[in-house]
Amino acid sequence: MPVDAAYRAGSLLSILLQRKQHRILGGSSSGDLLHWWGTERSGPTPQVSTMDKIAEISSIDRFEADAERVLTQVRRAVGRIIDALPGRPERPTAICRALDLDKSLGWKVARFLDGADPFAAAAHLPGPGGWDIVLTRAQRAGVPGRLVADAQSAIADLDALIEQHAGDRASFDVLLAGCTRSGRAQAELSHRRSAFRANSFIWGAQARTQVSIKLLQPSDDGRSVDIARVTGFVGLRRMRPDVPWVISRTAFVQDESAVRSTRPREPIDPEAGGNGSPAPLLSRFCSEPLPRIRRVVTPNGFVEAELIEAPIGAAGEVSCLIGEVSRALAPRYAGPTSSRADLVAHVRTPCEGLIEDLLVRRDTFGPLRPELGIYSELGSGVWYPDCKQDRYRLPTTDVVQRIRGGAMGVRTAEIPRYADLIPYLFERLGWDADRFDLYRARIAYPIIPSAAIMSFDLPSQGR
Repeated sequence: MPVDAAYRAGSLLSILLQRKQHRILGGSSSGDLLHWWGTERSGPTPQVSTMDKIAEISSIDRFEADAERVLTQVRRAVGRIIDALPGRPERPTAICRALDLDKSLGWKVARFLDGADPFAAAAHLPGPGGWDIVLTRAQRAGVPGRLVADAQSAIADLDALIEQHAGDRASFDVLLAGCTRSGRAQAELSHRRSAFRANSFIWGAQARTQVSIKLLQPSDDGRSVDIARVTGFVGLRRMRPDVPWVISRTAFVQDESAVRSTRPREPIDPEAGGNGSPAPLLSRFCSEPLPRIRRVVTPNGFVEAELIEAPIGAAGEVSCLIGEVSRALAPRYAGPTSSRADLVAHVRTPCEGLIEDLLVRRDTFGPLRPELGIYSELGSGVWYPDCKQDRYRLPTTDVVQRIRGGAMGVRTAEIPRYADLIPYLFERLGWDADRFDLYRARIAYPIIPSAAIMSFDLPSQGR
């Protein structure tokens, strides 16, 4: 059975009834994929020996145990110093006065001592120079020498821990962020934001929002699903000159060696075929003038829609949405080769946020409980669906939420005119918006390269 692999405006949409001889070819700056799959996997699954797993787990456990022990020792030793000061100060301002510290250092000390989670508290660790100042001022304030010596010994153990497991403080902070319990979301957001800024410089482009919207309802035959999708970018800008950007990459894959024409799709916008663009733009929801796009055919048969080079920064900023619908594209019910649906947003563009929306007519599958997983696609040949293994899953606090009241009237700050876009889509499709539920994954500073996968089980026929 053929595989329809379509890289779209920040979106690859595919229905894959998985069999061993099929695979998806190529890559894109970003993409969406809709995948119906069963029990068979495409290609061999890499095997990890039990001893390798034990060694990996042992290494992780050893670092966490060592770090928790040493951080607790430092917090106790420094806490005894603070308790020995006149008035036993607790608030940052009081600690600053008692030790004659500047506000920044006093705040770090107070935050490091506060809270039950030593890994979260370690985000506020003063550097070596800061500890030297704290201990020197403690001696001047009359803290007993043995307490200062205990703190010096604990801090020396901390330095040894950093050298053993990380080699430097910056790497140690990253290791700790992976262990924190109470501060996980905050640490995750901080590192993602830093990665967004760095990737914007490296790749020469960034966007405010990557858009991935799918609308699903039963086909006329009752056994299949019609699928409409809107994908693209809001606020895409180049950060250096002469940077083109692929927003759509499409091919029809029959087997591992053949790339054929794309499967039938209809543009949602009736004017899309007449605006001179090789991609079915939703022109009234794109920036004006319309983004300039060139059509590129690659040596292996893919057809790409590529944004033409533009001025850097705000002067060349564009918003670009593509919309199309495919009829009877996927099975509605579970079968021998299709028991679960994956809606995949491939992230290849540095962006401040990803909005992944699923609008599904309630009677299509029955009650849904979509789950979200973020999977690494870093490495040669690691691509969906092969990336969907626990060994490639990235830790995240992001979840899928059901938006009460449906999609009509919902305002989404990340997508200007979203409240106008959704009614327009339903009007063009001729579908009844009141019968649809909305599920959303909102991901800040999504990781690149990764696949954000929203999954749910398909019902059995006759449920």
